[in-house]
Amino acid sequence: MDGDAIRDIGFQGAGCAISKASASMMTQSVKGKTKAEAHRIFEQFHELVTGHSHEHEESWASWRFFPGFRSFRCG
Repeated sequence: MDGDAIRDIGFQGAGCAISKASASMMTQSVKGKTKAEAHRIFEQFHELVTGHSHEHEESWASWRFFPGFRSFRCG
């Protein structure tokens, strides 16, 4: 953290390629953002992939394929 901004971020975990890719993309999306901005980004992504909102789809061009994996289960 650099004040309230996320200076550096990473993730550790095991899972399928989809879960690793989404975690990697999320870290890139929130880097340099404040905690509040990162929380908002997470909430928007969660709504997108769970099908609860299509409001932000246009602003998530690099995430556009994730809703298609909604019913996919790793493992």
